[in-house]
Amino acid sequence: MDEPRIVLLGKQGAGKSASGNTLLHHSFHSEQVTRTCLMAMSAVDTQTIKVIDTPGWCDSSRFKTDIKQKIIKCISMSSPGPHVFLIVLPIGRFTSEEINTVMNILQEFGDEVTKYMIVLFTKGDALEERPIEDYLKELHSDLKKIIQICGGRYHVFNNRDKKSIKSLLFRRRSMKWWRGMRENVTQQPCIKE
Repeated sequence: MDEPRIVLLGKQGAGKSASGNTLLHHSFHSEQVTRTCLMAMSAVDTQTIKVIDTPGWCDSSRFKTDIKQKIIKCISMSSPGPHVFLIVLPIGRFTSEEINTVMNILQEFGDEVTKYMIVLFTKGDALEERPIEDYLKELHSDLKKIIQICGGRYHVFNNRDKKSIKSLLFRRRSMKWWRGMRENVTQQPCIKE
């Protein structure tokens, strides 16, 4: 089986780098803010995984130029193509800027690639003992729409809980759509021109 190639997407400060560090079981960069594409590999359990951290997306015209080019470079680092895109969102209150940023991500990638996206809720420890299903019922309608666009796929990540890593990787292996991702992504551009 191919090593999973995971691309982390989201707004600056959403927890992309921390999630990448947790997935890899080590810190692959020390910068507070990811300004360029960063890729690292690590053996996790019985397989090697590759994580690509991307610069933070923003709800501004700057995205159309600088960030978009950096994201295209990040995707090329996952050659022959990513298996999954994780849309990273912290659990908590969502601003309209955060919602607009994620909607921009989804629009730039298009319908075909959103089939291979999972919403990754970070800071899962903030839920305490509360079930994620209760939290999802209270979400803003736009966030519910984002999950729907991603095929209803979401995962709660607690960077201090190693079981959430195994659960995400197991989920990846058990999902039929994952198996065809590399072929689908490498045959078409991921981001609209």
